[in-house]
Amino acid sequence: MKLLVLNTSGLTPKFETGLPMLDYRIHLEAILRASDVPNVILRPTAYLENLLGPWVLPRLQTEDVLAYPVEAERAVSWIAAHDLGRFAVAALERPDLAGQAFDLGGPQALRGAELAWTFSDALEREIQYEAISPEAFGAAMGRLMGPDAEAGIMAAYRTGAAAPPDAMVVGMEPVLAQLPVAQTMVEEWVRQHAAAFRPAVLQET
Repeated sequence: MKLLVLNTSGLTPKFETGLPMLDYRIHLEAILRASDVPNVILRPTAYLENLLGPWVLPRLQTEDVLAYPVEAERAVSWIAAHDLGRFAVAALERPDLAGQAFDLGGPQALRGAELAWTFSDALEREIQYEAISPEAFGAAMGRLMGPDAEAGIMAAYRTGAAAPPDAMVVGMEPVLAQLPVAQTMVEEWVRQHAAAFRPAVLQET
C-alpha cells in the first residue's frame, strides 16, 4: 500500500487566522484529505534547531542569554528535528494509520527558566532566558529575510502569544503507543550541539 507522510513543520491551527504562514497548513491538510492518496499527517510543535539560528546564537555566545519570542511562563514541548524524522519513518511503516494526524512534541515541556537551566547543565555555565517581543524578533528576522518576512513572522508570534498557555504542550503517550520512537531529551540535544553554543571568544580559538 502506498502511503504519504506529511510534515506540516508546525502545529496546524484549529481555525483560519488570516495569516498565510499559519493557514497554509490548514489548506494543505484539506487538499491531502480530499485526494485519493493514503496519508499520515505529522504536526510538530517547535524544533530545537530553531535555537541554532542567528537570531539566538550571538547573544547566547556573547552574553549567555537565550533569547526567544516565547513568554517565560509558556511551556513548550520542544522537539529535535532528528526525532521528527524518526516519527516519519515509523509512520511510513504503518499504512494502517492512514487518515490519522498526530501532534508531536518532545519528551519535556519546558518553560523559559527550565529551558535555560537545561542549557546551563549541558554547557556547564549559567544561561539566562529572556522572552523577547514578537516585534523584536520580527525585526531581527526582517534583517535576514526582508520586510515581508518581518511582518508575517511578527504577526504569527503575536498570534502565538494570544494562544492558551498549553498550546505548545503535547502529551506524547497516545502518539508513542502508535509510533514507538525513542525521543531526545533537551539536555542531550544541547550536548550534541555544544560546539555551536561555545562563548564567542572560544569560537575564535
